[in-house]
Amino acid sequence: MRHDKEMNYNCKKCDAKISAHNKDWHDNLCDKCFNGEYYSDETEIFSTDLKEIEKMYKSDSSSNIEFKDFLKSGKLDNKRFLKIVREVEEKIDCTECGNCCKVLKIPVNEEDIKRISNSLKISSEEFITKYVEENSKGKKFLHKPCNFLENNKCTIYEVRPEECKKYPNLDKDITIRTIGFLSNAEMCPIVFNVLENSKDEFCEDIYEDKMERGEKQDKNG
Repeated sequence: MRHDKEMNYNCKKCDAKISAHNKDWHDNLCDKCFNGEYYSDETEIFSTDLKEIEKMYKSDSSSNIEFKDFLKSGKLDNKRFLKIVREVEEKIDCTECGNCCKVLKIPVNEEDIKRISNSLKISSEEFITKYVEENSKGKKFLHKPCNFLENNKCTIYEVRPEECKKYPNLDKDITIRTIGFLSNAEMCPIVFNVLENSKDEFCEDIYEDKMERGEKQDKNG
């Protein structure tokens, strides 16, 4: 319990009494104001501009690497992560971007081909000839930007490939697909903003994991 003499300062935001610890280490804020200022529950949209996203992502490579190492540790709280995903997805309209349809060649399976070709009223063979390429890894759309993208909107949206429905795959376990998650962050506004909010949300966990790994290296050194 604090003694009154320790509470000789005031929060610069709400004027509540604060301790010397809060003054020196919490930016002269009480606990409530400090948490609201630096650990807000509200997700933030850092940017949706693709050029700015690419620049920000590359300039912050060290923290991205730290987050990747944290993901590999298996300590990610998936419930907290999915909350960030939902809130970011609610704030960003994919039709204002469409970058994934411009830079990726989406994999397609036989069911996708049959469904889309039926919708276009052409045979599967004709669809494959016009729109699909195949290699040892399977089939995927031949062109980029995608032939079915117009004004950032999918013209075959109701019958689009399964991979398109799943992208950017944030409902999957990202701890086993860290490279894919981080590479998508450089080109998808949703993934980028999920990454940036996650680095803020899990900052203490990331730091603790980094310290633990450092201690283990010292012991094994």
